[in-house]
Amino acid sequence: MDFAGNHNTRPRATDVSGAVTYTGMSRSTLYEEMKAGRLKYVKIGNSTRLEYDELDRWFNQVAEPAA
Repeated sequence: MDFAGNHNTRPRATDVSGAVTYTGMSRSTLYEEMKAGRLKYVKIGNSTRLEYDELDRWFNQVAEPAA
């Protein structure tokens, strides 16, 4: 249960390790995409956070349909 009393809700954002698990992409690919400005992220202190909605947007943009 989260702070609002909701069940089964995901957090708004994750760290890079969580983004690797979520997308199945490598850390280096995610960092390259962030550096190139194609994947938006936020820094909170020394911590890098990626919003799940942004990960979904980015993944759908770079994914090519299977032939």
